[in-house]
Amino acid sequence: MALQQEIIQALGAKPAIDANEEIRRSVDFLKAYLSAHPFLKTLVLGISGGQDSPLAGKLSQMAISELRDETGDTALQFIAVRLPYGVQA
Repeated sequence: MALQQEIIQALGAKPAIDANEEIRRSVDFLKAYLSAHPFLKTLVLGISGGQDSPLAGKLSQMAISELRDETGDTALQFIAVRLPYGVQA
């Protein structure tokens, strides 16, 4: 068995990734979490300037926008906080 196949099997990873499917899965996860915890109305994300931050921000904004449309709850919001240059947790 090739090393790649061993890793896929050991980690239960997918051999191929469908970007649209993964985006939908992530947005649905955020929506389900907020729906399960109705006292939560805001997603807050520290934007560091790296590649992951804008992606996480876009997914969060998509989830909030969809939930607002579905529920009519205008209290739902996404806040992005720009972190100071060179500072990361």
